[in-house]
Amino acid sequence: MEGRNRLQIIILIFVMFMFLFPIFNPIILADDQVGLSFDPMPNEPPRAPINPDPANGSVDVIVPVILSVDVFDATGYEVDVYFYNASNDTLIGVDYDVPCDWSTASVVWNEPIKGRICYWYAIARDHEYENRSETWIFATRPNQPPVVHNNEYPANKSKNIIINVTCQIEVSDVDEDLMTIYWYENSTGSWILRQINSTVPNGTYYWTYQQAINYSTTYFWKVAVNDSRNNMSEIFHFTTLDNQPLTMYNPIPANQTLNVYKNTPYWYITIDDPENDLIDWTIETSPYIGNSSGVNDSDGQKNCPISGLNYVTNYTVYVNATDLVNGTWVNETFWFITAEQGAPTISNEYPPHRNTQTELRPTCHVDVHDIEGDNLTVYWFENSTGSWVLRQNDSNITANSTVYWSFSQASSYVTTYYWRVIVNDSTVNTSATFYFTTTSAPPPPPPPPPPPGPGGGGFVPPPNQHPYAEITAPKSAYVNETVIFYSYYSYDSDGYIVGRIWDFENDGVFDTELIKDIKTSHKYSKPGNYTVRLKVVDNLGAETIDSHKIIIKEIEPPKQLPLPVINVKDLIYSDEIIVFSSNGSYDPDGEIVNYTWDFGDGNISYLNDTAHIYSKPGSYTVSLRVIDNDNLSNSAVKIINVLDKEERDKKLKDKDQPLLFILLIILIVIVTLLSLYIIQRRFKFTLIIEKSNESRNNKIESIISRLHKIITKK
Repeated sequence: MEGRNRLQIIILIFVMFMFLFPIFNPIILADDQVGLSFDPMPNEPPRAPINPDPANGSVDVIVPVILSVDVFDATGYEVDVYFYNASNDTLIGVDYDVPCDWSTASVVWNEPIKGRICYWYAIARDHEYENRSETWIFATRPNQPPVVHNNEYPANKSKNIIINVTCQIEVSDVDEDLMTIYWYENSTGSWILRQINSTVPNGTYYWTYQQAINYSTTYFWKVAVNDSRNNMSEIFHFTTLDNQPLTMYNPIPANQTLNVYKNTPYWYITIDDPENDLIDWTIETSPYIGNSSGVNDSDGQKNCPISGLNYVTNYTVYVNATDLVNGTWVNETFWFITAEQGAPTISNEYPPHRNTQTELRPTCHVDVHDIEGDNLTVYWFENSTGSWVLRQNDSNITANSTVYWSFSQASSYVTTYYWRVIVNDSTVNTSATFYFTTTSAPPPPPPPPPPPGPGGGGFVPPPNQHPYAEITAPKSAYVNETVIFYSYYSYDSDGYIVGRIWDFENDGVFDTELIKDIKTSHKYSKPGNYTVRLKVVDNLGAETIDSHKIIIKEIEPPKQLPLPVINVKDLIYSDEIIVFSSNGSYDPDGEIVNYTWDFGDGNISYLNDTAHIYSKPGSYTVSLRVIDNDNLSNSAVKIINVLDKEERDKKLKDKDQPLLFILLIILIVIVTLLSLYIIQRRFKFTLIIEKSNESRNNKIESIISRLHKIITKK
């Protein structure tokens, strides 16, 4: 075979040589003629179609059915393949111009044939002949009922479900029929239709169980799904969470506090109901300094006005509260002791003493306190000129207050400034002296545009406006809770914000680099009062600082925070489905009852495991917030980098170019060899060469005759 193929290539080269030889050889005379003609072989009928799909005798074939057969024609003509319904010999469809080398012809049987036994055959036709296949048979699958998937929420037989829960189910139909969903509930003892979703495709659907309003109660719900041919129904039930008892915490002054100043105007307590039920409450004192109460009131912080306190006296406070839904009653007792006479105090200065990274012209502030509760006078001094100068005094300041003063003289970079505060309670003075060093100068802004040319007008752009900074965050949190801070509402009126810097510890040192994301997170390791600062920077380098106070508390034992976990793959591309899982999240002393995903691009999900598609590449901060059955929450945060899918596809395409070129070369070689084979089988060569020179003519005819015998030799 290898020798025969080589011989065919030699013959093809010889034929081309016979065509080109007269052009390039001047010895050939003008009356010499060279010609080549092909005599086609006689046409033969195509073979009968074979290899039916669906295979003969197939059952449970899915509609719509694609019919296909393989066809062959020895003479190499393309064929048209006709598909017929053998039950009545009606035409199903035609596949035109099908190659004759056992290629596959196919059509779609679009008639309504679900649940039927079907007979069919195919006819292959060239321009002259046709050939019919045998008759084949198959049975189609009947219409399938819709399916209610077993991922309903609340899960069947689940417990500790919130009241007024939003139920959800996932439905699908393998035939892709449109469906109608009927939602029923049985809170009254009989099934009542509450919602209908009409003509819906495969997907997830929701209904709010507004009748599930009682705690510690089992509720039944049912869904019926109809695809116009079949019905499918499922019944589920769940039990709502128990009504939790009231809790009391965060008394102000704190329980067993000493040295409380005698002019304290209020005593505070927070009464919390996990279900936000209405409550009745009373606050009583002994010795009597004031009482207060509330009826049909909401939970939250309550206060009792107090007055007439004496120095060095022990006061007891009795708090009673009743949950009006479950009738439980809670009482707690607290006490504090008032202080003796003494001097006012100064604390919590800002900028912190000896700080070396203070902004220009800071707003200084201190907390002032008088153990006796006297009103205070505060004097502010600064020493930028080399001597102490009084810059501001504040009168009638209540004890335990924060007072402010703007140090406008601190206007130079990398300079140390001294400031002093004197506090007087009309009897005793207290003073404190502090200093700080300002930050380095920021990089210079870009140069202004060149002045307009002649006739270009005299427009001068307005001066750059400082950006607006605002922190959005909770006012309180627990130790070791991940707290998320937002700068949603920060903006720049004449440009844009290029980044944000955060200080969480109120120590005068910013804790983050310049970040673009509008949200960040922090975890506090010890309780206390903290002032969080946010610095926003615009595109021309202007800065603005905002602050936010947050109280960090110890969680009351035996309660513990839930622990969320974010699971997502490392390699993420845009326009692809990304699966986010909370697997590994748990609550040490109970269970997690709620999940909230924030994907960092404005989209939110409430499923424990969910999926999301990012439309653009970039860096996104993903957060997962969970709530447990004690109504305690915690968050997990993860920064993900979404890569450009189009860029990846382009790189893969460039990588495949050499391989594609090699495959193309191989394909050309294969096509050339096949062409030689077809020519050798379907045609016989006749070379007609007329030469005036008889001896040369006889010689060439002898060569051609030998070549013809070799080619046509079987």
